[in-house]
Amino acid sequence: MPFAILAFWFPTNLNLMPNFDLILLLTSDFGLYFCPTAPVAIALLTLFYPRINERLLKVSSLVGLLIGLFNAMSIFTIPGYTPWMLFLHTPLILISLYGLLLPRLVSGLPIARK
Repeated sequence: MPFAILAFWFPTNLNLMPNFDLILLLTSDFGLYFCPTAPVAIALLTLFYPRINERLLKVSSLVGLLIGLFNAMSIFTIPGYTPWMLFLHTPLILISLYGLLLPRLVSGLPIARK
């Protein structure tokens, strides 16, 4: 959940540097860009996992992981891309990876085999 909160907050300013102003909890870029929105949506899907559409979780997580990895490589290809922006894409990568692995993790539990 801390990663989902970080993605929702997305504390950055116009220069792509950290800005921890609490007003950004109400005025952040959440909902405008894929990178802060997808981790929150995938985190909510994982909270309600058995009662959700599993294909939606898998596709959203796969797309999120691919875009997150692509953005992580941007620090080498895009001039002016800051390490802070790289850090802000870690929730997208980690939550998407968890969303992809969750069905496999749950199927290994003895309770899920019934």
